[in-house]
Amino acid sequence: QTTYTIIWQVKNVYNDAENVTVRAILPQEVSLTGKIFPENAPLTLDSASREIVWKVGDVAAGTGTFDPVASIAFQVALLPVSSQRGSAAQIMGEARAQGSDAFSEQTLTNLSNPLTTNLPDDLSAQGKGIVQ
Repeated sequence: QTTYTIIWQVKNVYNDAENVTVRAILPQEVSLTGKIFPENAPLTLDSASREIVWKVGDVAAGTGTFDPVASIAFQVALLPVSSQRGSAAQIMGEARAQGSDAFSEQTLTNLSNPLTTNLPDDLSAQGKGIVQ
């Protein structure tokens, strides 16, 4: 079993955004460990669908530019299965941030790529993501 800390950040440059959520699906081999920062952050897991949801709420214009970024850190554990040996395992499906622009009333959506054990944002882990 290997644990990973995932950090989600929400930035908002232009208009205020309302009812912002970030969602992703965890594969069967991945579980939440219960370690979350901040500890009272509204992060939930639907055990049937395997969907994790962070209810960010309202995000003011300038968040991440003029004001601190909205963020959450949580830990997951991967217990790979034998069919994943020799390849990178998926830790989390694509993350989808969604909310409503308070001025234009348009839906705002941003997607990130699925996260694998290749950890593309961690330079020290590159080339080390193959399940043994």
